Amino acid sequence: MRQVLGRLTARATDWAMAVAELGIALMMFHVVAEVISRRLFRVSLDSVPEIVAFYYMASVVFLSLAYVTRADAHVAATLFTDMLPERAQRLLSGVVLLILAGVMAALCWQLGVEAVRMTQVGEFHQGATMNLPKWPTRWFPPLGTGLMALTALLMGLDKLTDRQTVPSAWERNVPSEENQERPAKSADASGETA
Repeated sequence: MRQVLGRLTARATDWAMAVAELGIALMMFHVVAEVISRRLFRVSLDSVPEIVAFYYMASVVFLSLAYVTRADAHVAATLFTDMLPERAQRLLSGVVLLILAGVMAALCWQLGVEAVRMTQVGEFHQGATMNLPKWPTRWFPPLGTGLMALTALLMGLDKLTDRQTVPSAWERNVPSEENQERPAKSADASGETA
């Protein structure tokens, strides 16, 4: 059961990261279009800073959290923990991941309550010439923190039980040992094999 949940969580983090990457690309194109429009045509596109801040940045920041957790790519100061035995490091990492899961679950809950409230009132931002719906962006934080909580929970249980149910974010990018071609033995000038 945990194995299936781990694979589903990994797939969900991949999709969330893809949406965050799309957000970065859209942000880049939108800002470039704004600069070109302003410089060449002396016309400013409406609400670009707000769209960048509310839509693109929120998706980039929150939807990438679970992937960064799965890739074990958070900043870590390991000056003292590197001196611990491997088993103690794994257990400490498992406990920290479970605490992280709890904090992210609580944050997800509070952000979800706020997202529901803002959706019900139809929150919007008043731009110069348009009203920009802001409530949809309120769903990025609870989705991202919820996925991060689930990822941290499964990874913490993996560390404590010395199993791997959540595939690493790097697994599909690094060839496994059985898939790597082994170099053929070659004979040198003396006829001996290397």
